[in-house]
Amino acid sequence: MNIHSSDQMISAEVVLQSKSGQSLLTTNVPITSENVELFQPSEKVLAEAKQLIEANGLTVHTAGVTMTVSGTKKQFAQWLGEEWNKGNPQIPSHMQHVVEQVVFQENKPIYYNKTTGKGDERND
Repeated sequence: MNIHSSDQMISAEVVLQSKSGQSLLTTNVPITSENVELFQPSEKVLAEAKQLIEANGLTVHTAGVTMTVSGTKKQFAQWLGEEWNKGNPQIPSHMQHVVEQVVFQENKPIYYNKTTGKGDERND
């Protein structure tokens, strides 16, 4: 399988707009159990973001302060535009009131070493 194909499954964290207006991405204070409520989205934002994301063919796995979302590269391109993987993805204007940012984890393959019985990342 070509790992760069448009049908490769990937996932992202969708940072939602909080009900307090505080940004999870720009805060200078540690997030703790005492202040996490400041970063929580409202139930309305959660429901609307989930509906809009799923309408684009993506799957929402978990939802809290962020949503874990998965789909194919093609589905992410349809949702965020063809340039979605070139840095900071642009949130569609009709979703900016519920979605603050989409964050993709760096894709590093993990290899299993039969000799040592351990996995490791390679920096080829």
